[in-house]
Amino acid sequence: KKMKVMPFDYLRAKKWRGKDISWIMNNLPKSDYQTIKPTTINKHINFHKQFFEWLEYNDSKYTTDMKKLKTLWEDDTIVKEEYQPEDLNLIFNSDISQDLKEFCLVALFTGLRISEISNLKKVNINTDINFIEVFDGKTKNAIRAIPIHNKIQKILEKRIKSRFEFLFFEGNSSANSKKLNRYLNKIITDKSKSFHSFRKNYSQFDLRRTIQVF
Repeated sequence: KKMKVMPFDYLRAKKWRGKDISWIMNNLPKSDYQTIKPTTINKHINFHKQFFEWLEYNDSKYTTDMKKLKTLWEDDTIVKEEYQPEDLNLIFNSDISQDLKEFCLVALFTGLRISEISNLKKVNINTDINFIEVFDGKTKNAIRAIPIHNKIQKILEKRIKSRFEFLFFEGNSSANSKKLNRYLNKIITDKSKSFHSFRKNYSQFDLRRTIQVF
């Protein structure tokens, strides 16, 4: 209940330092402010559940009721939509780095997840049959071969000639995810669109319209 009234930036913003939860609960409900989302609260709850389960497992003197905690109903889920041609024009004509643009192009013409592109190595590019081969992933269906579209062929050929094992950013998917979505959200402010929208474009076979952009 206390977490549901906390400001969304409580753990980050300097203005909340020195302000305890009781002060916030007594003063902020009178004003209009953005609170922590249920998704974030649930992540905190699940983290603490796992932590206390670990304590109980390793030392019998710890007993808690954390297992009885129920997660909140996440009613603020946003369904992601594909990018429209005008969106793609804005993205690929923006001032983001060439590396990021090429990363996005590979996503657009392969449907690969951000982590899958981050983990692409030279060995994944089969130039003999002109396919990208994904050897592992989140699900069984993630193991697959994807034809290399001519719009990204030169990008991949250039990158497999580099001295690095990974094609992009040394495989750092966590940093890539935050950086890319931060840039994309500034260019396209629609909350229903993010890096995942590139996968939607690919999965909905919308590439015929997409290619007209380039």
